[in-house]
Amino acid sequence: MHLHDRIRPQKFVAPALVVLGLTFAACGGDDDPVAVPVSGGTESSDTTTSAGGSAEELEVNAEDIAFDVERIEIDVGETATLTFNNNDADIPHNFHVRAGAVDARTEIRPGPDTQTLEFTIDGAGSYTFICDVHPEMTGELIAS
Repeated sequence: MHLHDRIRPQKFVAPALVVLGLTFAACGGDDDPVAVPVSGGTESSDTTTSAGGSAEELEVNAEDIAFDVERIEIDVGETATLTFNNNDADIPHNFHVRAGAVDARTEIRPGPDTQTLEFTIDGAGSYTFICDVHPEMTGELIAS
């Protein structure tokens, strides 16, 4: 998988998007996914508020000992609420990102399991997220 690859929309379309009538914004590209937040409400885990809003909601899934996204984009200074779903039965995973003074992580738990993590990145940059149990599970968090 390459960090420049794009999102697979079918992995992120949730019933809440249909109910709320939100549009899904994703850049075209290869088959490997990237989490790209879209403007709109907060019912879907892959949405963010528009510029000047107060929160961003994201979702990352662990399945087949891999993250389903390679890149997450957030706004500097906004509170990100990340829903982390471990879909690997009986296999422990977590989500961990270090960004300057921020060291945000979920607990290491076997799946199936869902956890929520809130964090705020105060400096623009590119940061790596990782599963502490499986160091080959990585992705990039872009704060701009």
